[in-house]
Amino acid sequence: MFGKTVVSSLCLALLWVWGAVPATAQSLPDPPPRDRQPVAPSAPRVVPLPETEWTDEHRALVEQFTGDGFADNQLHTLLRVPAIVEGLLPLTIYLNEASTVPPRQRVLLSLRAAWLGGNQALWATHAARARALRMTD
Repeated sequence: MFGKTVVSSLCLALLWVWGAVPATAQSLPDPPPRDRQPVAPSAPRVVPLPETEWTDEHRALVEQFTGDGFADNQLHTLLRVPAIVEGLLPLTIYLNEASTVPPRQRVLLSLRAAWLGGNQALWATHAARARALRMTD
């Protein structure tokens, strides 16, 4: 069922977890700076697709994944490649609304990703969710 490489990797990982293999060979990334947020790019890497350029496929995707037909800036950007919308949004909706991870941890993970990526729009979205969960600044 599993290849030898996968089994070897799993065995090595279990031995490391149990302390049988020293962790000195593991390289750890530098921790993020504690005093400031990483700098966001000054211009978007991918320009959002304006509504005037939407096709019927774009409109159908917006209706399918938003319900109210309103697309935020992030969805406008993803609409440049409709296959990305179809592949990413079901996972995003699951992670944000239906996963077994408790809501507090979901929001904390999202806020951390937004902070490290310097994504102010994502931060604002999840900060509002955090406040709704009665989390403090």
